Amino acid sequence: MLHLFQCLECGGIDECGRDVVVIDQSSMGDGLTRVPGWDHSCGLGEPPLIGEFWIDEWLEKDDGIPDERLSEFFVESSYWALQDEFSEIDFYDFLGRTRFGGSPRWTGNGPLVVPPPPFEFLFQIDNSLILEGVSPDVDAVGCVVTTFESGSSHQSNALPVATKLGAPWSIIHEVGSDYYSAEFTNLGSDGTIFVYVDRTQVPHAVQWFWNR
Repeated sequence: MLHLFQCLECGGIDECGRDVVVIDQSSMGDGLTRVPGWDHSCGLGEPPLIGEFWIDEWLEKDDGIPDERLSEFFVESSYWALQDEFSEIDFYDFLGRTRFGGSPRWTGNGPLVVPPPPFEFLFQIDNSLILEGVSPDVDAVGCVVTTFESGSSHQSNALPVATKLGAPWSIIHEVGSDYYSAEFTNLGSDGTIFVYVDRTQVPHAVQWFWNR
């Protein structure tokens, strides 16, 4: 079980503000599991957990770029050249900013931080997850729900009667859209987390970074 720690005070911009906890599955039980050495009280007040989501499945897709060119995604000049060569691909499609395996989809700043081999790209997760359907009822989800119309500067914010533990920070839904976004942490409002793994170490070593 892999947990990514992000300090909510500094946002994990500095190395001291982010960490990784790998827990053996055998130590997991029902409900919340306290990890020895990590079961500190929350210094920023309750609740101790930020919003959470469970991903049920991943949709496998092929972007058409040959596998042998994967290394070019991690060199800035080569990455920009890939975009020119495969101009039919939307490298910044917001629906693809959360993905597991394959090739990364960097933000507009490109591959800013790439740990050296044997680390390899594992997955990335966006500041806001894109979920199918119409946004849930504000009291059912337990967080602020913002709705807006395309081309209009007007938006409405609905506040729940009571917030819920584990609820997203906020939900945003465009009127008439068949999906909505749910923000679960602070990555500068539009950042993305990139996670790398070194499978040669036991247990596996993991590093993560985020950028905008």
